[in-house]
Amino acid sequence: MMTRARSLLAGGLLAASSLSSLSLVACNKGEDTGQKQSPVEGPLLVHTPPVGDFVAGGTISLDVEATDPDGVLLVTLNHRTADSTYWDYTVMTQGEGDLFTAVVTPTYVPGLEYYFEASDGGASTAYSSLPEAGPAEPFRLDLRAASVNLPWAEDFELEANQTSLFTLGWWAPSEDFDAYAWEVSPARARSGATSAFHGRTPPEVGAVRDWLVSPALNFSSLPEIMVTWYESGQGTPAMGTHSLYVSTGSRFIEDGDFVPVVEALDRPPEGGWARSQAVDLSAYAGAPEVYLAWVYEGSGDDWYIDDISVGPLKADLDASLSWDPDPVHPGETATVTVVFDNSTPAGTTNLSATLTLPEGGGVVAEETLPVPDVDGDGSTSVSFELALDPSLHDNRYLPLHVSLTDGTDTWEYDLQMTVGLPSSASLDIEPAGSSTLSLIFGVGDPASPTAAISAYSGSVEAGAQVLQADITDYYDLLPPGPGPDRWFAKVTTSITGPATAFSVTYDGVTYTSEQTGNLGGELILQLPPPPSPRLVSRSPNTARPGDAGLPVTVVVTNDGYPTAGPVTATLRSLSPTVTVNNGSGILLSSVPWEGGQSLSLTGPTLDIGSNHDRSQPALLELALDDGLESWTLSTEVPVPWPVFNIIGTAIDDSGGDGVLDAGESATLTLLVANTGDLDSFGRLTGELSIASSSTATASLTSSTGNYFTIVSGGSRDEDFDIEVTGGADGDTLDLELLLTDTEASYLVTTTVVLGTPPWQAITPVDDNLRDNLNSYGFDIQRVWYRIDGSRIDLLMVSDVPYDPVSVFIEAWGTSSGASWDFYRWVVQPGAAGMYGYRDGDFQPIGDVDTVVVSSTELMISWNTDDMDLIVDRLSLGFAAGWCGPPTYFCDHYPDGWGWPYDGTSFNMSRWFALSW
Repeated sequence: MMTRARSLLAGGLLAASSLSSLSLVACNKGEDTGQKQSPVEGPLLVHTPPVGDFVAGGTISLDVEATDPDGVLLVTLNHRTADSTYWDYTVMTQGEGDLFTAVVTPTYVPGLEYYFEASDGGASTAYSSLPEAGPAEPFRLDLRAASVNLPWAEDFELEANQTSLFTLGWWAPSEDFDAYAWEVSPARARSGATSAFHGRTPPEVGAVRDWLVSPALNFSSLPEIMVTWYESGQGTPAMGTHSLYVSTGSRFIEDGDFVPVVEALDRPPEGGWARSQAVDLSAYAGAPEVYLAWVYEGSGDDWYIDDISVGPLKADLDASLSWDPDPVHPGETATVTVVFDNSTPAGTTNLSATLTLPEGGGVVAEETLPVPDVDGDGSTSVSFELALDPSLHDNRYLPLHVSLTDGTDTWEYDLQMTVGLPSSASLDIEPAGSSTLSLIFGVGDPASPTAAISAYSGSVEAGAQVLQADITDYYDLLPPGPGPDRWFAKVTTSITGPATAFSVTYDGVTYTSEQTGNLGGELILQLPPPPSPRLVSRSPNTARPGDAGLPVTVVVTNDGYPTAGPVTATLRSLSPTVTVNNGSGILLSSVPWEGGQSLSLTGPTLDIGSNHDRSQPALLELALDDGLESWTLSTEVPVPWPVFNIIGTAIDDSGGDGVLDAGESATLTLLVANTGDLDSFGRLTGELSIASSSTATASLTSSTGNYFTIVSGGSRDEDFDIEVTGGADGDTLDLELLLTDTEASYLVTTTVVLGTPPWQAITPVDDNLRDNLNSYGFDIQRVWYRIDGSRIDLLMVSDVPYDPVSVFIEAWGTSSGASWDFYRWVVQPGAAGMYGYRDGDFQPIGDVDTVVVSSTELMISWNTDDMDLIVDRLSLGFAAGWCGPPTYFCDHYPDGWGWPYDGTSFNMSRWFALSW
């Protein structure tokens, strides 16, 4: 894989600069310095390859002697990067006598391959090449890379026309799956805007071994050399192996010249930046061509590298911290000792150190002190007196900054001391096998935590083990407690097995959760475990519009753990036509609510408004509070009632076209459906009238009708006679039908537009309301249709106002014998269209017009001629909003017809039938 990548790269770059058509040839690396002439008697060519140290990017002058009795017409030098595919050419210039010369600038290692071609000036042009086999056996000059002199630094900042590590002179080969190789990333940088980055790989890819290879460096100018860099990590507990390699030969790892200098580098800091330990490279001093390679091996961590420095070997001092007394608490004075360990053979003198507190928290008696000299590979130390502020929080880290200088070089250290004791969180698990695992410790609601710490992300093996994280920095959220101070462990893995303990240690005390659980999918353990209120029952079980003073009883149980204190309850109405009386601040329990205990709420009463007559339940909300946290439970009291709607109007007019016009008389058949949850109360009669809001005029010659009993979900029709006395096409007759049974009266309305076919409901049954997921802003209630010749209009009605700027609606359909398997109508911001599906693909087949009729009504229209129908019949399903799997659409009408791309949920047998 790597050889192929190198060959294509070099060949591709050469091809881009070629001035002629190129030929694809095989290359047999060989040399030929003899004088040969082609059988067709072209010019005689003589060439001696030059000898020397050739560097990529430098110029090379090549000459050849060409002679011919008929004169030499043209000599070309054909050249390419060794091992690449394409040839470039340069026309050679004739100098003194028969000598022809060309200058080339080979850019890439490992070498330059070339051959000569010549033609003579005879009447019939003859050609020759040298070597005689031409591109099959070219000359070759080995190149070494152009080396950068020391000292050298790399900050991975991209300048103009630089886009990648390659354009910075780096090489990033992969031994495995190369989609996750090293790259330049803006995600994190120690200085500037970018750094070199290698990310973790997905579980399906697994471990990789990827290289970050430097440009060629010239080590010939320094007798002693070292390299340092800054690095940062993420997911370091799951780190594989980070290594540093050196090559004084080839840059390409497949050539086998790289050797390890540090086979296992230290773990980089999690989330922050730290400078690496200096690595002594003096063993390679004097080499004119040196490559350094940082090697990522593994899959579970992210590795960032920035600000690499290669230069003279000098003292490199690492700092560590101790203090006495330990532990030390706020208000006390500690002797803080900084030990400097020199990791190189070079010593240094004339040292002084300065200790400061970047975030305050104490006073240093004397901030700057002299430091004893340090020998090569030796150590030295200095001690400061630090008085801690009494107001400082205990059991926390206190940042310290130490600056060390010898007058020439300066070392900076960001250190920290522990005030009090460190804190930790741990989870005990026993996975049944090997798998990947992610662990997060956090505070508050696991779905929206106050704080969250990624404790582990990587592979785990079978068997008992403890996963831990340092949480001392979260001292202001400790110790763990109920409500907002509750800690949790969220572990995600595909492997099974028990999670036996979750604990937090703070101030020397270990708090352990009573919860345990089983791995597999996502498991959440909480400390302390939370209460879990559940509504068990509610009365009354039903109500009627106009009811007042209905006593309410609600029984709740705690399926979780005890509450933090006594529990109060508040019952409130979410329906504007329903009132809760005496529902606030009810003491439900004067002591903490124990797990498994049931409580009963009594005292509130309900008033159901007489206008709560749409057969919708009275929505109630019960809020519980224990002084630290609260819970909200929902319930509802059914309020069934007959609900009547005119869902269709048929017109038997004197003109015979089913459309009511001015001057016509007609029989109107009004189809009434009961969409409520109760049957009509006995015999139902209807009285039709024409509302004053009408813009046309008409008289009713028959205005009463008998609808008998209409059961819930049923429908009946009745005829009424009308004569239109005035108006024009587009004018309206607003009709009011007063229905009366033995219990109540119900006013329903419809509108007939002169010259226009009437609207019909696509089904007598309305969609379930409030079933729109995520409260999507179009809750389908009903769909109307009308047919005007070849034009279909659909009027979609939402139970809630919608936003026409962001609304998203789809309809799907089929028709017997049609040339398309499916039809799909899409309405979304700025676009609407009709599509046909066939042979695995959708094609646009027609335009769709949309009209915002009102805040709850949207009309879409299209021409049936675009559909190539055989019969005037469609089966349709409707949907609104996109909520993703498993439901996909936010609302369906009819409910649950599914997602057409998911065979397990798709059920078009539930679609509505439409014919005309």
